[in-house]
Amino acid sequence: RIEGCHWVAPMSTVVTIHKERADASVGLRLAQLEEGEGGVLITGVRPNSLADYAGLREGLLMISIDGARLLNAKAAARILRDSSGPIDVRVAPYAGNEWAQ
Repeated sequence: RIEGCHWVAPMSTVVTIHKERADASVGLRLAQLEEGEGGVLITGVRPNSLADYAGLREGLLMISIDGARLLNAKAAARILRDSSGPIDVRVAPYAGNEWAQ
């Protein structure tokens, strides 16, 4: 949970993670936003990971995975862990926190 962060309504984009096996790690560190805010903040991307190759970066807000809106970091991590094949992640820039770029 990150206190004092505020979502900015920017343009979003879809990034595809290509995960061939369900047991492969995506390589993301996620944080829960304040209650009532939608999405999950990416707070870290492991170098040379599937997320890195897909173009995901620290400071982006994950809005949905495969069209399903994200309500919390735990659910997002579970979906990413259990999925395989192409995974479409809708992301947008996030402002109001130390990770924003």
